[in-house]
Amino acid sequence: MTTATFKCEHCGDEMGAVNLDDGEYYDLAEKWDEDHAHCGKSVELTTWQALVKEGTSRRIVHGYDASKVIPIPRPSWSDPDRDILSSALTSCCYRSPIAAVAVTHARGWEYDDQETVVHAAIDVSAKLFGNGVAMVGMTINKAKAPETGVSATPDEARRIARAMLAAADLAESEVAR
Repeated sequence: MTTATFKCEHCGDEMGAVNLDDGEYYDLAEKWDEDHAHCGKSVELTTWQALVKEGTSRRIVHGYDASKVIPIPRPSWSDPDRDILSSALTSCCYRSPIAAVAVTHARGWEYDDQETVVHAAIDVSAKLFGNGVAMVGMTINKAKAPETGVSATPDEARRIARAMLAAADLAESEVAR
């Protein structure tokens, strides 16, 4: 057991402690040093040193989990395998699974086996970005990707519209308004 007296030479504060084990002594000494680190220094220097110390914790190891980067709780509808991660919150987002609506009058894919055809589609998903902005993502998924236009039958257009409306409602469902 250790008995200790701490005294700050700058502000004159004193503290005594008795019967401390080694761990308690080191914890108390560390706390004392933190509490009196500003003594004898200008307010400006103390403020600057605090900012420097805060800035050293800017690295985040996320393990491909957006919830470790985004300060908004993960929505129940999000699919962790579809998280988008970036160094900017406005580029990070939670995403829902895709609702793919086939568009049969756009070129899809034909496979060499000549038994398989995959229709082009409009892929729709709900998104919640790291800055709290809810969005609806829409991707035209067809064989000639550089072309962005696609035609849909009236029935397909209605299904795309339902998917877009549902994604919009879903994206906003767990956002505080």
